[in-house]
Amino acid sequence: MLRIALLVMLVFVLPPVIAQAPQLNGKTELSLHGGFDYQGPNGDKIDLEVGYGWYLRDDLLVGGEFQWALLEDISSKGGDYRSQQASMVAVMLFIGDSELVPYAGLELGFRNSKFEDLDESGLIAGGRVGARYFLTESVSIDGSLSWLLADKEVFIVDFEAEDQYLYPSIGINAVF
Repeated sequence: MLRIALLVMLVFVLPPVIAQAPQLNGKTELSLHGGFDYQGPNGDKIDLEVGYGWYLRDDLLVGGEFQWALLEDISSKGGDYRSQQASMVAVMLFIGDSELVPYAGLELGFRNSKFEDLDESGLIAGGRVGARYFLTESVSIDGSLSWLLADKEVFIVDFEAEDQYLYPSIGINAVF
């Protein structure tokens, strides 16, 4: 019984004691994300996002992202949906004494979408919340939810053009 109590205590007490907040100031980050879309039409989907950024402080990341998406054969005419998006992002990390680091960010960019007769481009802006789990000091797993607004209807949701979009994403980040 004493061994079990000691083991339980070590499992819950030791990780916070040995956890180290990541030292990020002055480092750069490369990220690769893939999105999944519960709102969109069904089809063969490829959705990739690549980002590169700089840590101005341990808790402040600024950078750029490029996203490319393709949904094949989703309309009755056999058409595809394609989009490209380039954005500047700023992310504030709420670093504590754990490997799990929540964050909030802002995004400003440009998006082009093509679907059937639609060929639309527009400015986008939005917010993002998420969390990173640092596997090591230089590698983290990232999950986020972005809410994007556009000045034109550049998002396709359930076969309809929309000017806003809720986008969940999961990915991996490398800090060097």
